[in-house]
Amino acid sequence: MRSIYQTIKCILLLYDEITGRIAVQNLFRVYNSKGTPAIYKGNGIYLFLLDSEKEDIITVEAEGYQTQKFFLCKDERETVHRLWMMPSKNNERASRMVSLSGRALQGQQITVYFDYSSQCRLLRGLNPYDGSVCLCHSLHSTVEGQKLRIQNTENGCYENLVLGEMCAELESSHEYQLSVPLKYEYPVRHTMIYRSISVSADETGEFFAVFRGFESVPESQRICKIEMGQDGCYETVILQQMR
Repeated sequence: MRSIYQTIKCILLLYDEITGRIAVQNLFRVYNSKGTPAIYKGNGIYLFLLDSEKEDIITVEAEGYQTQKFFLCKDERETVHRLWMMPSKNNERASRMVSLSGRALQGQQITVYFDYSSQCRLLRGLNPYDGSVCLCHSLHSTVEGQKLRIQNTENGCYENLVLGEMCAELESSHEYQLSVPLKYEYPVRHTMIYRSISVSADETGEFFAVFRGFESVPESQRICKIEMGQDGCYETVILQQMR
């Protein structure tokens, strides 16, 4: 009997912003630009096999969640993409969480960041082009695939961290690969790390995001900053959870 081997083009791992954990239920429709569905392997893992297409667009959608798309480069092989799936406004579970909604231009990306829930502390200074970061955080927090805002409070430099796979686990620290190398230097003493969430405005111009764990934060401290493309940065207070 002859065995047939096929190369994996893309490994997709989905997380749920509501639970803060891997999306273990097969709720999502994952397909490429030709409409070919991904192979579901369980525990939030979806696979695409190598095909003749050099470049591709992958779509992830589900009832009660915001649709996400990402671009696959032609040279990628067995790349792991980690996506955090944000619920939509009509998600019943999201209605019990603290949330923020607003309006922008159709398709515009909105980034919200705040320091209440980063729960991460830098343990080793970072230099430009470093490919990994060493953090201390709660053992109960899943951070792979999350976007963090790192800022040097001494000179004001900042950028986004996108955490990849954990490559080392020590007694009180975790080391993660960085999806994008850093541009600036970040000493331990003068560095702050903030949780960051990015969403896109839908076809009507509305955007929506939930903030897991915000329920325990006093309303007077529910302050976040909102960046809307190149149009500037705004500060707002999230007053209450949805009803």
